Amino acid sequence: MVAQVSYGSCPMWEIPKGAPMGHSTFRQLDNPRDHHAYLELLDETDIDVLYTLGVHPIRNQFWQYPLCNVYRLWQPDELHQLLLGLVKDLLHWLLKYLKARNVKDQFDNRFTSVPRYPELQRFSKPFDSMTSGSWQGKEIRGMIRTLAVNCAPILDCSQDVGKTAAETASDEMVMGAVRALCEFSLLVSQQNHSDLSLAALDNALKRFYKKKGAFRDQKMSKSAKAKVDELLARESHHLREQKIHKIRAAMEVQLYGAEKVTTSKRRQFQVRLNRARQAATIWSDADRRRAIERLEREIHQVTPAERKLFDKLFQHHERQLLQEVRTKATGPRRIFAKKLAQMKTAAEEEAYGAVNMTADKRVQFQVCLSDAEIEATTSSIADADRVVNQLEREIYGITSKVQMRFTKEFSTRLIEFEAWWQAIGVQELRKTIKQRVIHFGYPMMHLVSHISESIRGMGSGDNFTTDISERLHISNVKEA
Repeated sequence: MVAQVSYGSCPMWEIPKGAPMGHSTFRQLDNPRDHHAYLELLDETDIDVLYTLGVHPIRNQFWQYPLCNVYRLWQPDELHQLLLGLVKDLLHWLLKYLKARNVKDQFDNRFTSVPRYPELQRFSKPFDSMTSGSWQGKEIRGMIRTLAVNCAPILDCSQDVGKTAAETASDEMVMGAVRALCEFSLLVSQQNHSDLSLAALDNALKRFYKKKGAFRDQKMSKSAKAKVDELLARESHHLREQKIHKIRAAMEVQLYGAEKVTTSKRRQFQVRLNRARQAATIWSDADRRRAIERLEREIHQVTPAERKLFDKLFQHHERQLLQEVRTKATGPRRIFAKKLAQMKTAAEEEAYGAVNMTADKRVQFQVCLSDAEIEATTSSIADADRVVNQLEREIYGITSKVQMRFTKEFSTRLIEFEAWWQAIGVQELRKTIKQRVIHFGYPMMHLVSHISESIRGMGSGDNFTTDISERLHISNVKEA
């Protein structure tokens, strides 16, 4: 509200929406937010640019104070942003993941079986069986110390020889994300920092950013899942056709020769092929008229003499209607069309006989006419292949023997591609769409990235924590 940036955008840095997370030292090409630049864009009405940067196109009242940078008012809050924010979210994602892998009961057993040890907190109930208010900063800190140890034996790939390669890779990603965030949280809680600890802090955050995508399925909502499925259905066919086209083009160069399959000849081939396909899908007026006459003979038993009588009657009725339109005020076109259709029906019954023009026969006639049009405008696979082969011989200058060899090898390669596409290609496309749709750019994730920057600039990673009493030595307070 204060910074007037869109939800999911970093209030301090210009991070592209959907880009991999990481700030300052992690993404050095990004710029800190500058209200002077936004003022110029607002004056020039470059609203699209402001939306791209995640800024609402409204003049912020804080911009008028020269000594106040509204985008630097945000300071890290270890308790609410890290412990009760990002770490708690990680726990929910982790439990969903363990449940999907059918190992949540093992984790709950280890979670409640931590041995007694000084300053090591024990929990008698699983995390999800306790109310949300029961988990405060103290409990989260205690849980972080044993979380990675509780997960490691369960997610360790060496413990289960029956795992698939995908499950092993996913478990390693999840374990890496858990370990990295636990290290980051423990390092932040230190009272004193050095260059070594700050380097370890940055390294842990980088590793978490790299591994956090393992929880994309757990973060995905029902609406996001529906959107992913919709995009997959829309893009899979297009991408598959593109890949097949590339495979065909590469094999054409290999078998036909690069000197024959040049760019200009490819363009000429495509133009002529498009013209041939367009010509094959056009139903001329003469073909339509012949189809109508054939169906009238078959369905309505119309003779040539009856057809001539119908044409004469219909022309007479049409002239009468046109004369009526000229003498009277013209009404809506739909009324004219309705009257013309009625006159046509009357002329058909008078010329062909009411017995031959029943409602069932009229419906049969329309269905057969539609089928005839589809058949005439739809070319078979054999016809399409014949046109392609003919154009290739004319433009590329190849022989039928070379074409037969190409068809055989391309069919084999196409079978291999289809097997790869069903097993791997669709899954890779789904993964790409998920990365595009489901991102981790939300406020807590953004602000946690600035903790190390705050430590370097102010000597502390937390400037206004409400949890400070838990971190003080009570004996020193009493002595003071």
